[in-house]
Amino acid sequence: MTTSSSNSSRLGVVPKALTFLLAPFVLNACLIVVLSQAINRSDHLMDLRLNESIVLQQTNSMLMHLADVLSAGIAYAAMHKPKDLEKANYHLGEMKVEIENIRALPQHDDNNELLQSMVTIVDRGVAFTQSASSNTQIKGSDNFEQFHELDHFKADIILKHDKLLRLISQKEALLESISKQEAEAGQRLLLIVQIGFVANILFAGLMAVSFFKGITVRLSRLIDNAHKLPLNVPISACVGGNDELTDLDASLNQASAELIETREYRKSIMNMMAHDLRSPLSSCRIALDLLATTLTGKISASGATQITRMSSSLDRLIRLINDLLLMDKLEEGMLEINLNPENIKAVASDAIDAVAPLAHKKQITLVNEIKRGYAVFDRERILQVLINLLSNAIKFSPERSSIEIQSTTMHNKLIVTVCDHGAGMTQAERRKLFQKFYQAKGGKEAGGSGLGLAICKLIIDSHGGNIGVDSTPGEGSKFWFSIPLEAAASEESETV
Repeated sequence: MTTSSSNSSRLGVVPKALTFLLAPFVLNACLIVVLSQAINRSDHLMDLRLNESIVLQQTNSMLMHLADVLSAGIAYAAMHKPKDLEKANYHLGEMKVEIENIRALPQHDDNNELLQSMVTIVDRGVAFTQSASSNTQIKGSDNFEQFHELDHFKADIILKHDKLLRLISQKEALLESISKQEAEAGQRLLLIVQIGFVANILFAGLMAVSFFKGITVRLSRLIDNAHKLPLNVPISACVGGNDELTDLDASLNQASAELIETREYRKSIMNMMAHDLRSPLSSCRIALDLLATTLTGKISASGATQITRMSSSLDRLIRLINDLLLMDKLEEGMLEINLNPENIKAVASDAIDAVAPLAHKKQITLVNEIKRGYAVFDRERILQVLINLLSNAIKFSPERSSIEIQSTTMHNKLIVTVCDHGAGMTQAERRKLFQKFYQAKGGKEAGGSGLGLAICKLIIDSHGGNIGVDSTPGEGSKFWFSIPLEAAASEESETV
């Protein structure tokens, strides 16, 4: 079921990923098509404007040549100077060039009525000049005919001159219209580019927001699952996807399932220790005490020694089981902490009384230097912490030395310190000291389970405090812990 759901979630991601990948290509393809059309139109308008500009220029030039042809023809008819005839021929030749230039334009229309009229004028002008140049001796009647022909030619030129002026006005209006269309096309082109730029930015932003939102949501779920993992509680649903986050999520789910299974197994072990081990061992311990009492004076000294050793071994096993059960409750957060204002000096005195026999064996002096004061804590649990710290200090202190219990206040917390004058510890030993089942070299030689300091740390943590050690090899150790102060209005009398 897990594999199929994972595969389906991964298959669902593929179309979504393809959509995000193809969408910008489709968008930009559409923009390119629209942009290409706009550019083509702009190029067409540019060519049209250039074409019309050339036509207007050529038309203006023909207008000037027509005037020169007419003036030269009139001058020749009046004065019969060959120079005027040459001038007329020159301007007629230039007009031919202008006509050919117009015909050479890409968008030229050979059926243009005005252009055909101009060709007719050029042909008549050429015919007139040829006729005039062939008659060097002009008679009166011939002269009259030339003037009559020139008059018709002039009237035709004037008519074509007016048409050219109208054509020039039309071309100028057309050029103005084309210029406006070019400006509009340029604005349209700029608008398309701007729209494309903004659309790409918006789409990129949308993709980034969608991508990072998806990543952020999935990462938040993974972080939440990672926080739940050490608590041994069921984690959230799978994050989905088809990337490294999916693999990490699968690993977290597998680890969570294994931890939950391990927790259940651990519970069964603890239940077995509480009922199937501790109860029979306690019964055996009671039976040995009864046996020792009943057989007093009836068994040999070696037998009594064996019973004492058996009792000590049973006590050690029961203490170890009790420590493990307490550790389990503390780690699971199931141990009740009864917080009340308590006199810390009185609790320290009770702890000293509890370890006094152990200190007496090594002739170690225990000094209670705690000032009278109150803090909020569970008396029995803090007493357990102090007894454990004092017991360890006695184990590692040389004979005929002293151990001091001191206190101070800082940042609304009470700090209690147990100072010994033993061999001290290295930095590497201090880093691991509060771990479960860890024992320094001296601790292994002195015996113990390695659970005492770990239990002390859990007890202090449950009070919202801190615990630590300051030590230098050869200079002893200072174990300290902090707990919240009690802002009590009244104080009880000091208990020694």
